[in-house]
Amino acid sequence: MPYEQFNKKKKKKTIYLIIALIATVAIGGMVYWLWPKKETKTETKSQTEQKISQL
Repeated sequence: MPYEQFNKKKKKKTIYLIIALIATVAIGGMVYWLWPKKETKTETKSQTEQKISQL
């Protein structure tokens, strides 16, 4: 009986670990995808400003 309880606890822990891992990967992925886009947005802004100043 105690062995079964231990096994259930272990299963819950692994599930939480998997959820945490997926969450960290998802957050990391979002940050990774958002960061370069922000940089390119500022670059395009400066490029358009340069074009306007050239005109």
